[in-house]
Amino acid sequence: MHDRATLDPSKSVLVQIILSANDTMNDITVSILIVSYNTADLTLAAINSVIEETHEVAYEIIVVDNNSTDGSVNAIRSDFPEVQLINLRRNVGFAVANAATRRDGCESQV
Repeated sequence: MHDRATLDPSKSVLVQIILSANDTMNDITVSILIVSYNTADLTLAAINSVIEETHEVAYEIIVVDNNSTDGSVNAIRSDFPEVQLINLRRNVGFAVANAATRRDGCESQV
């Protein structure tokens, strides 16, 4: 992370925050995005498969949950705490859920 002494005053704070976040993600080669809506078993199986079968590349798993009511969010948090989880307050559909990953701060409510 950048400290206050290294911030460039010619750049906006938002840009500097993004640059700081990107500094910590340099080792990630692939981001795996899973959009979920009431598919707890399938989502857990997909996450488990990625973890068991992916060894040659640095990756992160991001799950965007479209306000599931089947316990998906709690199951993901419990079984896979390392997964970044975006828990939407309503079902916004696949395209919008996919775009939600562009927002900063996973494990959030959008």
